Amino acid sequence: MPFSSINSSIGVTLVIGGTAHPGNFTLGPDGYIETSYGTPETVLLEPGAAFINAGNVRGTADKSVPMSGTGIYLAGAGLLLNNGNIIGGGGIAAAALTVSSGEGGNGPAVANDNGGYGVILHAGGTVEGYGFISGNYGGTGGQGYAGTVGVTPLGSGGTGGGGGVGGGGILLQAGGVVVVNGLIYGGDGGRGGFGGLASGNGVGGTGGQGGDGGDGIALLSGGSVVIDAGFGISVAGGNGGRGGFGGEGSLGQGASGNGGKGGAGLALDDGGTVSNAGRIRAGDGGNGDEGGAGGLGVQLGLGARMVSTGNIFGGIGGYGEGAFGAGGAGGDGAFVTGATLLNEGRILGGYGGTGAFSDGGSGAGVVLAFGGVVSNSGSIGGQAGQSRGQLGDPGYTMYGGDGGNGVIIYGGVLINSGTISGGKGGFGLKDDGRDGDAVLFGPTGGAGTLEVEAGAMFIGNVVANHLSVLELAGTSSVALESIGTQFLGFEHISFAPHAQWTIGGDVAALLDGQSITGFAAGDAIILDDLHASSLKVTGKAIDLFGHRVDIALDVSGQTKAPVLLDYSGDNSTISQAMANGKLGTDEFEYVSKGATDTGATIAGGTLDLLSGARAVGPIAFAGTTGGTLILGGKVFSTETITGFGAGDVIKLENVGYVFGASVAVTQPGIVTITDGSASYNLNIAGAVVGETSFKFGPGSVLTMSTSAPAGLLHMPGGGS
Repeated sequence: MPFSSINSSIGVTLVIGGTAHPGNFTLGPDGYIETSYGTPETVLLEPGAAFINAGNVRGTADKSVPMSGTGIYLAGAGLLLNNGNIIGGGGIAAAALTVSSGEGGNGPAVANDNGGYGVILHAGGTVEGYGFISGNYGGTGGQGYAGTVGVTPLGSGGTGGGGGVGGGGILLQAGGVVVVNGLIYGGDGGRGGFGGLASGNGVGGTGGQGGDGGDGIALLSGGSVVIDAGFGISVAGGNGGRGGFGGEGSLGQGASGNGGKGGAGLALDDGGTVSNAGRIRAGDGGNGDEGGAGGLGVQLGLGARMVSTGNIFGGIGGYGEGAFGAGGAGGDGAFVTGATLLNEGRILGGYGGTGAFSDGGSGAGVVLAFGGVVSNSGSIGGQAGQSRGQLGDPGYTMYGGDGGNGVIIYGGVLINSGTISGGKGGFGLKDDGRDGDAVLFGPTGGAGTLEVEAGAMFIGNVVANHLSVLELAGTSSVALESIGTQFLGFEHISFAPHAQWTIGGDVAALLDGQSITGFAAGDAIILDDLHASSLKVTGKAIDLFGHRVDIALDVSGQTKAPVLLDYSGDNSTISQAMANGKLGTDEFEYVSKGATDTGATIAGGTLDLLSGARAVGPIAFAGTTGGTLILGGKVFSTETITGFGAGDVIKLENVGYVFGASVAVTQPGIVTITDGSASYNLNIAGAVVGETSFKFGPGSVLTMSTSAPAGLLHMPGGGS
């Protein structure tokens, strides 16, 4: 049917679709629709129908009708194109109770004292447009019952009722699509009720707590939200209601109620997807005896997925006005539970509220829990702590607010190639707030992983628990040099496949029982400037002067252990720590410059005497798998090498092969190697003077360092 137009108020729900108004309906720019009490929604859009709104639609709350006050209700797969204004109905104030309990009416406990939703999608449907959609305020809590001598203690007044919850901007109950080109706001929470007046010698009643703000957009079970770039805040939660004032009494005024919590900008309970190129902001906490907490910028529940190139902000905590009042905590930028968040934009926690006694801690950029994944190539930051006033200033606080942490991990994976920062602690007269950490693994959380990629920057400490894993991925030309100084408490360090990184830091922190995984052929662990006396690699562990580091080693194709040492302690003595006194298969031992080897048995493993090292004890080959002796200098030990046989290898690292080089047995057991300009002696048991071949054992090999095939000296018995 042709589009229709209405430009007057109505007293019943306008039903579009079905038999009432089949097809589509248009409300012109001057049009206005508002229902009277007794209707659950102003406009009901049946499945398949469309409503094009350029005017104003407003809901009206009614205590007698559940979920009343909704502006527009989509029953199914309809279309709402909004370029006007849609506002839910305001919550209705609760009346004071007149019972002897002394308690006032409680807003949320009385049906429909909460604010109405702007739009509800019941089972699918689409909402888009450039207009304004908002929930409305929650109802005010009822005043506490006036005190009566003999009924209430000393005639003290009753507690005021709590304020109603603000209505959400848009609620998706079971799927649907929302495209945001305009503004979507949650309604503010209602004010708490006043405390009851006292009589006789009573104290005035405590004010009621403020209601929580409504969410900007909430998805209960799936659905899709697209937020386009625009000016100002695209989606925002409602502010928490202020606490009700305390009642008057001859013995003093009652305390105010606490402020309500700010609503989330965007909340996904179970699944759903979000693409954000705009600005999302949580509602602020309400003021009160203690300030209400700021809301969450984004809450992502199990299975939800969000990609953000825009901005996300947590809400500001409310002001704590009591004598010992604390400001409300700042809201976190994003709370991710079993969900996925890909951030290419900016996420920032909210400021903590100021307080007469102490400021509230500021919010974290992101909280990650229960198997969620956060990948950041933009910026994530904890907010700075509040500072307010100096000594003598009536606005000073005793304790400054704590800075927010950049990311808190209670389980899950954080991947960072961007910037993550902790907030600076705020000033306080007695004590300043603590600085926030860039990344904090929760002390009671499960296993979590921090994957660091090229370009990552951390401003503040990165603090692990005993289950935390630090994984390095990709290729970085910038070394991660702050293990043990900025990166604290990691017991597990992992290299992702094909990762190319250099890490360094405090020796005690690096060598304190960490498990290092992903260590493969071509990787190297370089331990510089250590005053150590020994290193031993046994299977999958390094034992360095009493410290043990567990490693998953893959040394296939390598002829030398992938561990390099630069000792600064000369003349140190190597200790023998091998099992059964032998270097078995895949076991490695190094002796530094100036250090002394007191003897070793090579049973399939490797002994590397670096240049300047000495061997003052016997060196014996044993076993059937072949062992390796690496001699890094040109002056060799006078100790005799025994047991050199088939499969064994001696490498002369700094004796180069040139044309005319020779090998001869010049004395019993002494092999003289000439490289064309100098001669070197090597004591090998079994070498006989006068023999034209070297009887070191069938198939044994002596290799001189060179890349030319001629550098391999052939021995009798088929060795090469």
